[in-house]
Amino acid sequence: MSVLRGMEIGDRIRIHGMTGRVVGVITEDKFSPDHPPEQWAHLEVGILVDTNEAGVIHYPNLDGIKVEKISNRDTTEMS
Repeated sequence: MSVLRGMEIGDRIRIHGMTGRVVGVITEDKFSPDHPPEQWAHLEVGILVDTNEAGVIHYPNLDGIKVEKISNRDTTEMS
């Protein structure tokens, strides 16, 4: 899952035709404050994306999935 390199909490991405923010990089134990590890760490691998179209989606494996980074995280949103 080398595509995870450089992906940070808050990055805006386009994935599977949907737009959203990365809210968890489970493999690296990184989670946004609104999505604490206690709720998601049991998944063990992958990323969480809070999409505009479908809410939070877990992608355990990004092989063969096109991921486009739209923008880096907005540091004004991070506390």
